[in-house]
This record gives sequence, structure tokens and C-alpha cells, in this order.
Amino acid sequence: RLWAGGVNVNNVFFISALTRILRFFTALSQTAVPQDTLQLETGILAKVKASSKYLLRNKPPCSLIQSLSNVVDDSILEEGAVVFRGYVIAHINTEEPSRHVTSEDLGGRPDEQQDPQVKEVVEQLRKIADSLNRNAELQRLINQVQGNCVQDVFMAVARNIFADGINWGRVVALFHLACKLIHKAITANHLENIQMIISWVLQVIREQVYSWLVAQGGWEGVIRGFSRWRTAAMVASVVLVVAFVYYRKVR
Repeated sequence: RLWAGGVNVNNVFFISALTRILRFFTALSQTAVPQDTLQLETGILAKVKASSKYLLRNKPPCSLIQSLSNVVDDSILEEGAVVFRGYVIAHINTEEPSRHVTSEDLGGRPDEQQDPQVKEVVEQLRKIADSLNRNAELQRLINQVQGNCVQDVFMAVARNIFADGINWGRVVALFHLACKLIHKAITANHLENIQMIISWVLQVIREQVYSWLVAQGGWEGVIRGFSRWRTAAMVASVVLVVAFVYYRKVR
């Protein structure tokens, strides 16, 4: 019925979102993607390729499209939060093994870091973090951030990180900045700042990185498509230093 009036962008978005939801719940149950889901995707591609016109006729209800979009959005943001918490845990437990930070300390679930895909992403982040920690200039700039202006600094630097493009190194730069600020908050016993910083990270992902993540195939897709972690580390270091310097000049 969706295709009765021809292919249009709303139909494609509707079915694409529905397909992503089916894949999401299939992954949760750790079963293979159902054959009918694969056939549905094949049919969508065939329709899009065969059509030269996108006529807006049988428009799905806006409320339904918004609802489906929110579900997909929430799944990517939730996974981003899990990955970020894993990055923070790996960083702090390496820097201060005696502190032993857990997912629950950061507002997460006890078992969320056991997912093999999450572990893979976090491991790549950890490798990059080791390189970033050796950048003395970057560490000096981060350490100079005062507690009473953390949000202003974070949001300004984050905007500059993605001002002229998005890639894995820039995403890592965002995570590293937030991770260091959380580490400072924990060290200073300002535990109330932890959830605020995590919410800022998710806000930046939603507003500036989400579309790119979808195009890459999600967090695992980014890792599968990018194996040169040393390049990402170099990009992250340069971008962060430049963003900090720019912030200081314009504030």
C-alpha cells in the first residue's frame, strides 16, 4: 500500500526506519536477520532504483514517522552512551587502577560492557587514548579548564571539533575531552557533574554526529570501516589542540 502512489522519500524513510528497528530487535535476541526482513530491504532498493520520480502522494502519518525516527535515534544514542562509558572506564582504570570505576558509577547497567561489539569499539578507543595521553600540550590545555566554566568550554570546543567535517578521529577527540573532564570531576569528588558531561556528549552526537553515524552503519560500522587507529589518534590530537586554541582566541 505504501507504494500505491509511487515511490517517495517518505515511503523510503518509513520502511528504512522500520527495517532498522527489525534489525535492532533481532540483534538483541542474537538471532539471524529474518529472511522476510532481507526481502523487504531488497524490495526497497529495487523500488528506489526503478523509480525516476519521487511523488509525494501516499504520505505516512507524520507522527508515525517521528515515532520510528525517535526509536532509531534512541538506539544509536544509547549505544553511544554505552561505548562512551566503556571508554571512560578503560581510561580511568588504566590511569588509576585503585579507583576501579564501573558502568554503574557512570549511570549505566552492570553488564552493558560485556557485549562483544561494544568491547571491540572500546578497544579501538583505548588504543587511541594511549596516544592522546602522551600529548603533553593537549593534557596541559585540558588541565587548565576551570570547574566553573566546564560546560562553556566543552560545548565551544565540541562545536569547533566538528566545524569543518566529521571522521572517526574527531569523534574520538570529543570522547577524550569529555572523558578527561569526567576524570577530573571524579578526582575532585564532584560526582554530580558526571551525568551532566555525559548528557553534553549525547547532545553533540545527536546534533552533529548522528547522521554521519547512520551513514557509516552505526558504531560497529565505523570500526569496520576504519582500521588505522594511529591516524585517528593523530587527527584527534591535532583537532583538540586547535579547537582549544581557537576557543581561547574568541572567548
